[in-house]
Amino acid sequence: MEEQTTIDYSQHYHLGMRVGIDIPLANGHIFREWGLIIEMDQDYIQLRLSRDILPEEMKIEVGTIFLLVTGKEGSGLCCRAIVVAESSRRVVPLRLISEVLLY
Repeated sequence: MEEQTTIDYSQHYHLGMRVGIDIPLANGHIFREWGLIIEMDQDYIQLRLSRDILPEEMKIEVGTIFLLVTGKEGSGLCCRAIVVAESSRRVVPLRLISEVLLY
C-alpha cells in the first residue's frame, strides 16, 4: 500500500501573509489580485481579497482553481488552490491542492 505524502504548507504560508492570486474571468483571461491569509489549518486557508469591488465576470465559485503566488517571479513560490465553499467575493475559502513550486 502506498503512503500518501502530506505537504507541510505552513513552511511556505502563514497567517497575515500577502499572496498574489490569479483569478479566472468568464472570458478566459486572468485577473491578478492579492489577498491576506486570515485563516489557515493545514491545507485549508481563507483569503481576504484586497479590493472591495471586483469585476463582475470574476469566477469565484466552488470548484474554481486559482494560482497562489508569493514573492517575485524568478524567486517566488506558487501553489494551486481550489474554492471549497460559497464565498462573499471578499473572503474566499480555499484548499491547497498541489506542491509548492518555484515561480
